[in-house]
Amino acid sequence: MTLSAVLKETPTAHDASKRRISVVETRVSLLDAVPTTVAHNLERLYASRNRLSSLGGVKQFPNLRLLSAGDNPLDDVPDLNALTSLRKLEVLSLERTPVSKLPFYRQHVIARCSAVKPPRVDG
Repeated sequence: MTLSAVLKETPTAHDASKRRISVVETRVSLLDAVPTTVAHNLERLYASRNRLSSLGGVKQFPNLRLLSAGDNPLDDVPDLNALTSLRKLEVLSLERTPVSKLPFYRQHVIARCSAVKPPRVDG
């Protein structure tokens, strides 16, 4: 299932007023092209618990500030390369992905996403 197909089937997945797309647990396997007006205004993408094996499609979202893509089969460091185009990305969640268990995972993310803020530790 592609992102554009889910957006077509479920129009409420895109909330233009909140600059958000939420396609959690919708079997998305590909972040294909969406309309330019949607892509350029998007600030938050919630795509956890899907079938994404690549983040290549995030390049179309230059204003993305938050990306939640945990519980997807992202399993190799090159899968993170698309993140370098997201200059405004501040929050990234890749929890429970195979790539997050690799050695030096955090360093690879930091090298690609200089704006991502480290997690807060309260206590």
